[in-house]
Amino acid sequence: MRIAVSGSGRLGKTTFVNDFLKNWTNYKTPQSKDTYRSIIEEDKHSQHTDGKTQWKVLNKLIDQVQGYTRDDNVIHDRCPLDNLVYTMWGYDKGNKGCDANLLERTIPLVKESMRFLDIIFVITTSTANRIVLRESDTKKDLKYLEEIDTIFKELFARYQKDGCFAFFPKNDSPAVIDIHGNPQERIAMVKLYVTPGGGNYG
Repeated sequence: MRIAVSGSGRLGKTTFVNDFLKNWTNYKTPQSKDTYRSIIEEDKHSQHTDGKTQWKVLNKLIDQVQGYTRDDNVIHDRCPLDNLVYTMWGYDKGNKGCDANLLERTIPLVKESMRFLDIIFVITTSTANRIVLRESDTKKDLKYLEEIDTIFKELFARYQKDGCFAFFPKNDSPAVIDIHGNPQERIAMVKLYVTPGGGNYG
């Protein structure tokens, strides 16, 4: 089964992926050198992202999810949908190259890439999920993370309401499941959807 974890930063996605791998040892996750992280280490990213970086990250994420089949057991830390959210944020802020043309090119590619995922576990803020800043983070960083979180919430709320077929293929979309709570509670929630052997409950 092909799983991805999505959401804003500082919400424990990487910790969740590591906890998942401890509970489902037959799963793997791509190595950092094969993920989008190998790009953002060199290019502008986060609040300083630009169209060039977003396009490179998108292609890396798409290549990553397309590298696995339904027979693989893999969990991704982020997926192409995350790239769309950050591109939408960059467009709203007027970041260089994050323009209407980039969005028009990004949306159909993200939509098609959803066929290569079976489940997206989403972590957004709530009373049980709070952004935990690093010591080096500022109020500006918090505002940025909260804005990204709001876009995720709006996108997934729309998906739950009407299928959000602008971003998901109508007949071949992954299940989108919200998880929250402390690390143990998150894993307990996942066990409602993922069998001990790594399959899904229907």
